Amino acid sequence: MKHIRILHLYSNALDLYGDYKNLTVLQRRIAETGNTSDITEINLDEVIDPTGYDFVYIGHGKARNLAAVAPPFGQYGDTIRTAIEGGQVWFVTGNARELFGQRFTTPTGETMPGIGLFDYTGVETNKVFVSDMLAQPVYDENARIYGFINRTAYLVGENRYPLFTVLSGCGDGETPDGKEGTLYHNFFATWATSRRLCRMSFSRAEPSPARSAAKVSISSRAVRGLGKLPASKCSASTRNFVAKNCSSDNSIAAPPGAVLL
Repeated sequence: MKHIRILHLYSNALDLYGDYKNLTVLQRRIAETGNTSDITEINLDEVIDPTGYDFVYIGHGKARNLAAVAPPFGQYGDTIRTAIEGGQVWFVTGNARELFGQRFTTPTGETMPGIGLFDYTGVETNKVFVSDMLAQPVYDENARIYGFINRTAYLVGENRYPLFTVLSGCGDGETPDGKEGTLYHNFFATWATSRRLCRMSFSRAEPSPARSAAKVSISSRAVRGLGKLPASKCSASTRNFVAKNCSSDNSIAAPPGAVLL
């Protein structure tokens, strides 16, 4: 049995859309494997030392909260870069990605520092942008990933380490650029909101016969056939995005083989 140590950075300031549930799911999965885990939370004005942790998480937050954490986060830039370059597992969601670039601008035009791990810069607009995304992860050309993006910022500059090739929907930039997310060593990042490590809407879906026959549990990350998600449970943008897959019984068929973020 192994004990997994998890570090959650800025759990109070950066926690929109139920992002903390990513760690709830992770702990549950760890327990299912017969191992144990604990979570240490680090917040503003506390020292960041990722040494000895197996997994580090930092999530999405309001623009003003991101601006508040940027200066103290930057104080530990060398330590954080060393940990990531050394292969430590990091999972970063939403606008927390901006902390790892060169800098980002706030909605009021103020420039805040990043730690310079990546070449991009961030722009906070104070305007809400939403989009569905169908993408192919760079590590598996046969897989398809579906996610929902809800953000007020975008990235500028070349993404040399994309996590996804976007097949439909938005990417990292102000306009569709075909790339989304970051995969660098064991550093994973994406704009997709809410609980990436568990299935969200499809936990309410009617299981398909193939999925039932395979006895795939609801906590499985891989979606086998997916079944059909009632249109009444989908957002308007989701209904529009997959309208071509609508059937006569007013339900939406998920893309075959897709995994829901």
